[in-house]
Amino acid sequence: MTRLTEEQRIALLESEMKICQSQVDKYDSIIERIGTWAVTLWVASLGWSFQVNRQEVVILNLVIVLVFWVLQGMNKAFRQDYKERRDEVARLLNRMGKEEVKFDKIDAPYFPVHKNLWKNTLENMFKPHSALIYVLLFLVSVVIYLRF
Repeated sequence: MTRLTEEQRIALLESEMKICQSQVDKYDSIIERIGTWAVTLWVASLGWSFQVNRQEVVILNLVIVLVFWVLQGMNKAFRQDYKERRDEVARLLNRMGKEEVKFDKIDAPYFPVHKNLWKNTLENMFKPHSALIYVLLFLVSVVIYLRF
């Protein structure tokens, strides 16, 4: 079995860091689209409820908000796992220039396995920057439902 040279291990770590960053970028794009679709469908559903003058259609708004809120929280959990690994690899590469690093301790590539997905999804759903728009849409839907 051939052992990797130091240069090969560094190249492997740099490649892993690029892959992790591309995954973070991918999830950023998905999260942005989720938010856009959530608001678009919410507005369309709200307009439909006024058009047909039916209180029950407003319940669709609540479903839309909840589904997209969970999707956003889940994608943020995936993103967070890749970001943590990317940051770990970056710290390791930075240490290599300043101190001796034992290469036998380096696991590369090691991509996230997304443990505790539902726990992380819920945590991400209720972070202020994530929850604000969905809580607002949910509350407006409830108020409109009650006033109908």
